[in-house]
Amino acid sequence: MKAEFPNTQFVMTTHDPVWLQHMKTEQLVMGKSSVQFRKWTVDDGPVVWDSKEIWKEISDELDKNDISGAAGTLRRYLEYISNHLSDRLRASIEFHGDAQYELGDLLPGVIMRWKKLLARAQESAQSWGRKEEVPQLSKRQEEFGTLVAKSQIEQWAINKTIHYNEWTNLGKSEFLPVVEAFRALLDSLRCAACGGFFYLTPPKGNAEAICCDCGCININLKKKP
Repeated sequence: MKAEFPNTQFVMTTHDPVWLQHMKTEQLVMGKSSVQFRKWTVDDGPVVWDSKEIWKEISDELDKNDISGAAGTLRRYLEYISNHLSDRLRASIEFHGDAQYELGDLLPGVIMRWKKLLARAQESAQSWGRKEEVPQLSKRQEEFGTLVAKSQIEQWAINKTIHYNEWTNLGKSEFLPVVEAFRALLDSLRCAACGGFFYLTPPKGNAEAICCDCGCININLKKKP
């Protein structure tokens, strides 16, 4: 398609996440040209995964004291984003033949991967003698560790059946800090300028840099030979 119709715009739809990911990997689908619907109703039409809308929806559900609804919305969003981040950061996730992954399968792997990338970035900066970058990266790593601790996500690797399954047992005042903790955690994986999540280049082979969509972030991962 890329070779034979380079100047033709195609609109493709699919319910197969594996094929969608293959198109992204082969760069047939680029960046924001891909849109995923999270629900579709006759009255409202298609609704996409939009972070601003998600946090507002969760807030509205909490205002109605609908903890179950807010917990379900948060979990589904975290599963969607964790899948997205697993790809962008090339996290090591246990393979499932049916391509069905739950939150406990995905997010811990993303967390572990990001920590390793930050450590690798510091080693790279030290090898190139860029001493001013090391404390900045160290601070980013420390702040990320604090956010992870607040979310308690690392405990999920021990027992995947707790935490998010028990969210519905919480009251609004207890669940709100959970929402805030995960929102802050996800924001730490975004570029402050463009709002896009970080990703690695190149998309295949040995990762050389951490980048963002607008180019404001370009963290070297290569050590000096």
